[in-house]
Amino acid sequence: MFAWRQDGFAGDIALTFEGLPPGVTAPPQTLAGPLRHTLITLNAAPDAAPWAGEIRVKGTAKAGGQTVVREARSGGMLWPVQPQQNIPALARLERGLWLAVRDKAPFDLTATLDKTAVQQGDKATLTFKATRHWPDLKNPILVQAVTPGAQVPLPFLPPNAAFAPPQVNLAAGTDTGTTTINVPANVPPGTYTLVFHGQTIVPYNKDPKAAQKQPANVVLPGGAVSLTVLPKTVANVTLAAPNLNVKAGAEAELVVKVQRQFGYDGEFKVQFVVPQGVQGVSAAEVVIPAGKDEAKLVIKAPADAAAGPRANLIVRATAMYNGTVPTTQDAPPLTVTVVK
Repeated sequence: MFAWRQDGFAGDIALTFEGLPPGVTAPPQTLAGPLRHTLITLNAAPDAAPWAGEIRVKGTAKAGGQTVVREARSGGMLWPVQPQQNIPALARLERGLWLAVRDKAPFDLTATLDKTAVQQGDKATLTFKATRHWPDLKNPILVQAVTPGAQVPLPFLPPNAAFAPPQVNLAAGTDTGTTTINVPANVPPGTYTLVFHGQTIVPYNKDPKAAQKQPANVVLPGGAVSLTVLPKTVANVTLAAPNLNVKAGAEAELVVKVQRQFGYDGEFKVQFVVPQGVQGVSAAEVVIPAGKDEAKLVIKAPADAAAGPRANLIVRATAMYNGTVPTTQDAPPLTVTVVK
């Protein structure tokens, strides 16, 4: 699946399918904002009936405050070319996208995550389960991540930002295995579809009644999983000054600024956090409105506040990423000195 992004659009695109026959399903899949292309997967149940027909793939996204839907067009190669020969391959758009459901596969592979959302720099545990449908399939199954056009882990991200899990070997007699996905801190936020395949050797002969069967290499895709990468911060928070004086019984204003990140344009709730044991200064919560970059924090000192500095005070801005996930970011430590 390839998306031709225009006019600076870098949002997530939700992918859906139409026209699937009974027994064939598609898990929720997303073409993440930083990416231009991805793999999409379909799952056929073990009892799915033979079928052939046209299906459609659509992408839905938010652009300019509007919901935009685009139907994918299919394409195909005219003829293959030898790799590494510097010969351009010729392709064309086709009239439709066709799907066929046929005989039962040697095995199927599913993948599940222990959590579907992680912060940048965090990790998730991925569990694979293989179901062996052919009784002759006794060999190990090697499971690894795949990407469009190349059997290498998850490229098309910033340098050193790939987060493909290590390959997993499901040994003979073992149908489950786990691995860890480490998400680098520089992976852009968004929802990523991870696709895997399993590879094994099975005895096979075109004649099902033949006594002799030759080893055949089989590579089958497994189910896709979606992993949402959440930002650790959505802004860089700074203060107009690292030190502030306030008279006892009076108040002083402090300008708090945010430099927004990852396209976040919502509001920030700004709090003045006083460490335990520190007394004599306070400030009410203020809000940096959506689309704005600063607000004034009013810091007060009661008339009986003791003179002197209060160090390592925290100014914290909290945002609701995607409207549901609280994300906090702190400004550099602040010192407030009460003067008489």
